[in-house]
Amino acid sequence: MIKERILVVDDEKNIIDLLTLSLSFEGFEVFSAYRGDEAISKARSNHPDLIVLDVLLPYLDGLEVCRQLKRNISTSDIPVIMLTCLRDLETKLESFKAGVFDYLTKPIVTENLLESIRKALHPGLIIVDDNEDLAFALKLWFEEKGYVVSVAKEAFEAFVLLEEHEYEMAILDYNLGHGPTGLEVYNYIKHMNLPTRVLFITSEIDNQELNRVSIEDTLPVLGKPFKLNFIDTQVKKILRL
Repeated sequence: MIKERILVVDDEKNIIDLLTLSLSFEGFEVFSAYRGDEAISKARSNHPDLIVLDVLLPYLDGLEVCRQLKRNISTSDIPVIMLTCLRDLETKLESFKAGVFDYLTKPIVTENLLESIRKALHPGLIIVDDNEDLAFALKLWFEEKGYVVSVAKEAFEAFVLLEEHEYEMAILDYNLGHGPTGLEVYNYIKHMNLPTRVLFITSEIDNQELNRVSIEDTLPVLGKPFKLNFIDTQVKKILRL
């Protein structure tokens, strides 16, 4: 089994050693960098599956490292988790603007870091669509990309899955045949305050109710038919991967 590779970037050796030990114990292959310029060089040459990045670094700070990685087509797809002692809101907002997946603060809480890594590398995804062929194609596609995927053919099945599991992402068809629509699945997610982001897919691109909710809640809507690589790009954008 191929180990997932993590680049740890911090100018403090004790932090590097602690993270290397913790992540290696969890089965990851870990390599490190102590400076910002070194981090960019290693990310380009080794293309890790994920980067854990400090903000305060010599030569180039973590914010600029992240910006440069996200601007470069060869490294833009690498999820970045910021791990820093800085707790101010401005740095946190700037980090998300730069493209980080998550922002964690020191001292290191290993469980929180591992959970963030899991979400970045293997996001939970629920597909709710009564078109079995399309749902199966989406499931295969996203599982190949490392997602953990569940499929529901109708809303009540989706309600049960959403109650039992945590999903980072939901792909919802608006029209689910008989019974509640995908919009009602979204309302359930919203009502239960679930940390699940939503992408609607529909052949009813002019549906007034869906368009109203999409505008009010800033929800993306993708018209059918679509190419799998296009919906993949949309999901990555929504999840900041």
